[in-house]
Formats: sequence, C-alpha cells, structure tokens
Amino acid sequence: MADTSIEYSGEFGIDTFKHEIIREVGEKIWNDLIQDITVPNIDTECKCKCINMVTFMERFNKIIDKDTGKKILSKVRHGLKPSQSAWAREKFLKIGDLDEFIKQILDESISNFEKMYAEKKDFYGDTITKEVLDFLKSSPSTLAAIREGNKLHITAFPAQMDKYLHTEDPKMKRYYACHCVTVNLRGKNIPGK
Repeated sequence: MADTSIEYSGEFGIDTFKHEIIREVGEKIWNDLIQDITVPNIDTECKCKCINMVTFMERFNKIIDKDTGKKILSKVRHGLKPSQSAWAREKFLKIGDLDEFIKQILDESISNFEKMYAEKKDFYGDTITKEVLDFLKSSPSTLAAIREGNKLHITAFPAQMDKYLHTEDPKMKRYYACHCVTVNLRGKNIPGK
C-alpha cells in the first residue's frame, strides 16, 4: 500500500530479529551470533559495506537449522509491529466485506500514487515515474491483496522501483526488490562491488 507514515521501531528490524531468535532458540544462541561483532544496524553497516550483517548471517546459517531459520526470518518485518496495522482492522470492520475492503485499499493506493506522480513527490526516496505508476497499476498485488478463494496473495513491491524495472539481471532484480535496509542500504552497496 502507499502508506508513507510507517514508523519503525528499534534498529530497522534487528530488534525484531533478536526477539524472534531468542524466542525460537534462546538468548545463548543470540549471544553466539553477535559475539565479537558489532550488531548490524543502519549506521554501522553503511560504513563497513555490511560486513557485520554478512558475518551475522553466515553465523545464523551455520548455527541455526534451515527450517528454524525460515521460521525466524518469516517473522522479521523491518521492526513493524502488528499495532501499526490496526487501522486496517478498523477499516475492514467498518466496511464489513472483504472484497469491498480490498477494492477500497487498492483504489486508495492507486489514487495516492497518482497524486505523488502528479505532484512530483517521491515514495521513501524513490521517484514515482509514469513507468513506475503504470507498473503499480498493472500489478495490483503490490498495493493490495488479491483474493483467490479463501487465500489472499500480496507481493511486496520493489524497494528501488525504477532500478528494478530497468534491469534484466536476475541478481540485480532481487537486489533492487529487497527492502532490508541493513543489507540493501538503498543502493550504497551494490552486490559484487
């Protein structure tokens, strides 16, 4: 959705990451993961080409089994809290119909992006070009859920939309899609550089 009022808690997800790791495997494992490194955060990683995060993730993959790792990673949402989506519950309860709720969210999101495009405003630092706007309109699951029976499908839209749309390289496409600020750092650390 075109929500520009998201507030992050902690260090852009590392606090949530820590919480989920401790909850799943205990504080000792967390301490093993951060032993002798600086805990990754947005300030340190941009100065060291993400070496702390690389070390942290190498240890994470070595110490924590694959299934537990997937479980932990699926719960880390950049430090976002469920309470930050309370507005959606209230809106849904007011509307009372899931399909109408989804339609309104999609319409509002498209309208918001059209306004940003017309006013030449950016979305978290990314310029909303005509091409970006067209992509969003043609990919509704990036702005709202798509309902298929009793399942909802949502696709996170690329973090660096314009660059994502202009590369054919699959590795770079994944990189430009990534929202993880401690790994991605908004284009400051291009893979392989």
